Amino acid sequence: MRDRLICLCAAALPALFIYGFRVFLAAAAALCGAVAVEAAWNLMRGKPQTLGDLSAVVAAMTLVCLLPPGLSLGTVVLCSMLSVAVFKIPFGDGVRSPLNPAAAGAALAAMLGSVTKKVWPTGIPALDTDIYIALRGRFFEYFGPRITLPLFAAGESPVGTPLASRLDPLVLLNAGGDPELTLGDFLFFGFNGTTGGVAVLILLAAAAYLYYRRAIRIEAPASFLAAMLVISFIFPYAQIPRLMSPVYSLFCGGTVLAAVFLAGNQYTSPNLRGGRILYGAGCGLLTFLLRRLGMLPSEAAFAILIMNALSNPIDLLAWEIRRRGVSFTGLMDHLTERLGRKKRDENEVTI
Repeated sequence: MRDRLICLCAAALPALFIYGFRVFLAAAAALCGAVAVEAAWNLMRGKPQTLGDLSAVVAAMTLVCLLPPGLSLGTVVLCSMLSVAVFKIPFGDGVRSPLNPAAAGAALAAMLGSVTKKVWPTGIPALDTDIYIALRGRFFEYFGPRITLPLFAAGESPVGTPLASRLDPLVLLNAGGDPELTLGDFLFFGFNGTTGGVAVLILLAAAAYLYYRRAIRIEAPASFLAAMLVISFIFPYAQIPRLMSPVYSLFCGGTVLAAVFLAGNQYTSPNLRGGRILYGAGCGLLTFLLRRLGMLPSEAAFAILIMNALSNPIDLLAWEIRRRGVSFTGLMDHLTERLGRKKRDENEVTI
């Protein structure tokens, strides 16, 4: 848990300088809500406090990274408290919940604030203004006026309006626009995203670190991202080059964040290796479908929750496939052997 917490804090750190001090306030609010619920539950039951296992802290921090920086603090606290109270505490030790608490909290936040979830604020809330003035502008930078609702008239497209630069790139793509982002923008925090979703390089480094520390299972995140890449290449957005469509799909919407910290969770994913590959591929497919056909944000969180519910059936399916003599290792060995044989035949023909 400590390794996951360190990586989550590192992923959220760039958002503090991009979106302002409100990111810190949201993190503090979520942590206080989650810790208070778990402490109150243990106190009512007369049990020793379990805050030392950091499971509530990690759940709250994961939720913060999945949420937009402009979400109201009340919504953040409510979602954090409900995610711990409903999806963590009832399952004993708090880490073996069948549904990921952070994903459940993000899904709840998406339903509570489906409009503002896709808009990233560039203004200064009142409390942020006071803090900013007190710090004399040395640490945080803010841009532009605050937004107001409604964002645009019913039926009006945001493409080509001043609002376009402050929307999730996926929203512009679905509306027929082109966010005009480059690979450098994705790698160096040059696009709007969730609190922990803009730090793509940090997330990739976190995945490598967590895999090295054996804190995640790599099969599910890898198959998640691979499925998104392949499907996005086959079904690209019409208004952008085909090769850029997988880039947007992988790096926008918190996809890498969800793959590493949600799909890679060893307690909510299948136990068998083949099952984890099927699980991750299913997460990628559902995320793609929800983005293209759905109306709510946090598509990856909804996809993770659906696949969490199918985790045990997927394990049974993987076991049945293995029992019939088919395994992932065997398939890879067979594929490697065939590729090697084909290469030898080509060399013989050349000679």
